[in-house]
Amino acid sequence: MTPPTTSDLAVPANATSPRPFKGRGSDFSDYDFSGQDLSGADFRFANLTRAKFKNATLVGADFSFANVADVTFEEADLTNANLLFITLEGVNLAGATLQGAKMSFTGAAQPRPRQAERLTLTTVLQEPLWGRGIGSILG
Repeated sequence: MTPPTTSDLAVPANATSPRPFKGRGSDFSDYDFSGQDLSGADFRFANLTRAKFKNATLVGADFSFANVADVTFEEADLTNANLLFITLEGVNLAGATLQGAKMSFTGAAQPRPRQAERLTLTTVLQEPLWGRGIGSILG
């Protein structure tokens, strides 16, 4: 599928708002949507890898199950957007408005290294399972 053009997003003369953009399941990797009003857009299941939405209006847009790895949403308005089950790796949300957005993310989590702690009776007793077990034996 070819990327949308300005005429694809244009407002008809008799309309008061743009018609919702339909991009479901499409490949928009590396596309630049910066500054565009894509309110109500349908990007479900789309590949948006490295796409740019800087200063875009995405009110009520649906990104569920989309691949948004390395996407820029800098200063974008994502009010009431659907961001359920998206891959959120390397995404720039600096200054983005997320009020009312539905969110759940998938992707590789970066584990935090655990610091080794000294094993003492106190640290063992602070663990819920061990603390109750030893407490019931001693108590």
